[in-house]
Amino acid sequence: MMKKQAVVTLGICGLATSAFAQNFSLWLEPSSMTPSGTFTVSVYGDADVGTAYLSGSFGLSVESVAGENQVSNITWDLHYGGGLGLAQYFDYGYGGDGTHLGTSFYQVIVPSCGMIFDCGISYGELIGSFTIEMDPGAMGDYEISLLSAPDLDLPVPHTFEVYDEMSGSLYNDSQGTLSLTGTTVTVVPVPAGTVVLGLGGLFSIRRTRKET
Repeated sequence: MMKKQAVVTLGICGLATSAFAQNFSLWLEPSSMTPSGTFTVSVYGDADVGTAYLSGSFGLSVESVAGENQVSNITWDLHYGGGLGLAQYFDYGYGGDGTHLGTSFYQVIVPSCGMIFDCGISYGELIGSFTIEMDPGAMGDYEISLLSAPDLDLPVPHTFEVYDEMSGSLYNDSQGTLSLTGTTVTVVPVPAGTVVLGLGGLFSIRRTRKET
């Protein structure tokens, strides 16, 4: 099966805090569906600056291509990085109509790591997972997209932040370009529940936001 991907790019220009454009990315990887009619999409990140995750704030949209949304709930589970890593500071939960209203996490300070925090969670490691519950008998194609902090009007200035373990420098997507890569699934009903038949890409959207 081919994987469909939805890519959202937000470009932020003209900031005096950045001498050159930075690139940040978050993407989704879906699981198989369980007999109870749920599946997960896991979130991972990368950047061309820094070395480790620091914080993030984002939500999720699960949208029916046919227009009849059959999502009953979306929950978020943060991955704790083997006991070192990330801590939750808010989770607005499911808002209905296939939208998770936002979650935020940050890297906890571990005293044994010293003044320059050099035991963070590296790029490409799991950040956390959204669990999507479908109504009984749900079917059809669904586009699944990450929603940025500005999309959801969250009380934070950026969607994804990283740091450099050697220098202690901080970087976030207000200093450059953020790419959000989603996916699509095809769901069909079966007697035992629902199954995902297809995973793959469907659309590409480009958005630009400028700070004045």
